[in-house]
Order: sequence, then C-alpha cells, then structure tokens
Amino acid sequence: MYAEGGMPRKFSGTQFGRARSGAPGRDTMGSRQEERRAFLRMGGAATVALGLGSFTGALQGAAQQSADGILTEPAADVEPLTELVSDAADERAWTSLRSLFPLRDDRIYLNSGGFGPASWPALQTRQRAELEIAEAGEEQRKRMKTARGRMATFLGCDDDELAFTAGTTSAMNLIANGLALKADDEIIMSTHEHPGGAMIWIKRAQDIGCRIRLFEPGDTAEATLNAVQALLTPQTRLVMVSHVTCTTGYRMPIKAISALCRTHGCLSVVDGAHPPGMFYVNLRELGCDFYASSGHKWLYGPTGTGILYVRRELLDVWSTPLAGAYADASYSLEEADFTPLNKARAVEVGTYNCAAFEALAAAADLAESIGLENIARRGAFLAEFLKQNLLQITGLKLLTPLTEADSASIVTFQILNDAIDPRDLLRVLSERDGIRLRFVGEHGLNAIRIAPMYCTSTADLQLLVDVLRREIR
Repeated sequence: MYAEGGMPRKFSGTQFGRARSGAPGRDTMGSRQEERRAFLRMGGAATVALGLGSFTGALQGAAQQSADGILTEPAADVEPLTELVSDAADERAWTSLRSLFPLRDDRIYLNSGGFGPASWPALQTRQRAELEIAEAGEEQRKRMKTARGRMATFLGCDDDELAFTAGTTSAMNLIANGLALKADDEIIMSTHEHPGGAMIWIKRAQDIGCRIRLFEPGDTAEATLNAVQALLTPQTRLVMVSHVTCTTGYRMPIKAISALCRTHGCLSVVDGAHPPGMFYVNLRELGCDFYASSGHKWLYGPTGTGILYVRRELLDVWSTPLAGAYADASYSLEEADFTPLNKARAVEVGTYNCAAFEALAAAADLAESIGLENIARRGAFLAEFLKQNLLQITGLKLLTPLTEADSASIVTFQILNDAIDPRDLLRVLSERDGIRLRFVGEHGLNAIRIAPMYCTSTADLQLLVDVLRREIR
C-alpha cells in the first residue's frame, strides 16, 4: 500500500505539496514555502482535479492533465482513500494526508475548531473557477446552483432548503432577523454558546422585549434534555443550541432537543459551526428547523463560506430579511411590487463569489472521499489519546466529556494553578514550539481547547502533552 518514503502508493508528495515527516530545520522553510507558492501559481500542474463530484476516489490515482496543466480526471487504477484510512489508528496513512494542506512543516496546528486551513483541492478549485469566470466575463451564477445542490446532498436536505452565506454568524443573523418575534417571547440558549451564535438573539431580545433564558448543559444527553425541558413555558418561541459546543466540545442531543421542541410547539435553531466535516450530518434526520454552519472549519474549505438551512415546512414561517436581485419570486418597480422567493436561497442577494462556493463543494467531495465515518473515528481516536494523557497530568482539569457519544474531536482543559495564565502559556507554545491552540474565554472557563486535524499525528499530540507536563506543575 505504501511507496518508498512512507507515502501511500500513487500519492506522492509532489502531487499535493509535501507530507510532514517530522520537524525540519527552519532553514528549509523558505524553500518549502516557495515551492508551495509556485505550486499554486502553476494553475494545477501538481494538484488534483476538481469539477464538482470528480474528486471522489481520485486522490491516490495518477491524473489526466489537460493542455493547460490542470488535472481533470483520475486514472483508472485508483485506490480509494476510504480504504486507505479505514483504520483510525493507522498513523502512517492518516499523517500522509497532511500533504493535502499547504501548512508549514514547523507548525503543529490544533485549531480546526477556529480556522481549518483550506486544502489544496479547495484552493485549486477556487483558483480554477475564478479563472474560468474571468475568461467568460460572466458571474456564472449557475455554478452556485450546482454547488448548492452538492452541499444539500452532503448535508441531507433539499437544495430549496439550503442557502450559501458568509459563515455561521451570518447565517444565524439571517435566521434571527427572518423570524417575527414579539415582546414576551422566550428564547432558550445554553450557557456555552459562541458569541457569533448568541449575540444576535440578545440583540433581538433587547430590540423587541423578548426574554433570554439560559441552561447549563448536563454531563449526559438525558441531563441536557431535562435542563431544556425545565425551561419550556407557553411563551417559549425557540431553543437555540450548539450541535458541538465551542467551549468543551460537548455534543448536544440535537435530534432529541428538536423532537422536544416540535412537541412543545416551539422552534429549534442549531449553531452547527463544527459538525460538517467532523462527522456525518443529515439535517433531515436531525429534525431541527434551522441550522447554521461554516465552511472554513472542519470541512477545510475557503474562508467566507457558510450555509443556512431552513426546514421546508418553515419556509412560510421564516422570511428572508434581505431583498435584492435573485431574492424575488416577482418584482415590479413600476407597480411597487415585490414577492420574496419562498426558498432559503432568497438570502443570496447581489453578486456572490461563485468560485468560493464551488470550492466549498470540492471540500465536501474531499471529506466524502476520505469517508465521514473514517474522519469521525479518527477524531474520536485522537480525542481519546488526548483525554487519557491529559488525565495523567497533575494540575489539569479535563472539561470535555469522557464518553464518545457526548463528545467528538475537541478536547478542552483548565489549568488549576491560578498563577499560570493560559493565554501566556498559549503564546509560549505558539512562538517557541509552533503549537497552535485556542483560548476558551466563553462562560468564564479560562481554558485551553485542542482541535486536531484528522492528519495530526499522535507523535505531535504526545509532544504537546510532554510540553504541558513540563510547563504545568
């Protein structure tokens, strides 16, 4: 299965950049970064193909090159990545996938939950699409339709229920501003919501006179569900929660919460910034009314991309708060008439960066080519490795649930020694050791979050653990 040098067969370092084979000397970094810049300037001569849907299974195959050097189709003899990485503990296979990313070799990047670096396939797709759009001299908005259909399939919904946005925060604003709230309505949220998801509901409550009610997530799905149920009243208009919390990585029982809301007659709104690309998500199966997510985290897509989901049955309850070209079912300036499009994509007004969303669909193709179940198992494997090692360090308190059912790929801990400021430690780890983590200030946790990529090695995680053991006494 493996070629000389540890790379998978037919999956060479020159195809995607370079695999990370250890911590190189910093004197090599300039040449390596220049190689990567040249790689992107080449217009695809060293990368994989990506029309929508063409990428699956192609990563290990030799590719056909078009006359302009862009790789377009895989060769016939292709070994699927799903088979290559079927074992979550196969370090050689998983770490070889680091060559899919232009990350510097001197970085141990553990902040996918904040910003997942775009993959080469996503970057190359965007570059190629932008070139084709520029050559045509047209926006080519039909690309959006194709990409939207691809993402709807990826997320288990209809394309009329899906819209492209700038990210989770943008989508959450569109949800909140599209609902007719009134004074005395109650909005239930957890105490662990991200500011990007929570702020707009607080603003709407301040503007209208709604009441915000908060609950503390429990240690189990049952405890969390009971906490939500205890706050439900006849005035409850909606429950807004994170699918996976940005704080501790706790995995909320969204399907059960959505069902509870349906029974009670209120709406369910989900901040889904993390799950897409982290594990399999089927929005229809979850049963929630609204879902907001980003493309630049665990999907490793381009920045400035996100999705808004509105369950079909709610399209008559929610109305786009935006108006403009492409948002109308009918429009007449002379008759002063405007009828909004009764689809989620009514929020896609004006001129969009179509290439970015084509690249987002390519990122979804990459995730499926690896296998979402494989990625979820790898994430759980790395999280378990971290949990078991961190539990052995005196002076740390693990905040992430130990059970796999209640967590995913994120691990968060607190430092018990008040003399150690976690922000100072994070700065040292970044500047001295090249380890990128994230400070968790939400809910006053004053904690540190670890969010590894699926290609992160256990050797790199062990290095982090060893550094923490030395620094925290």
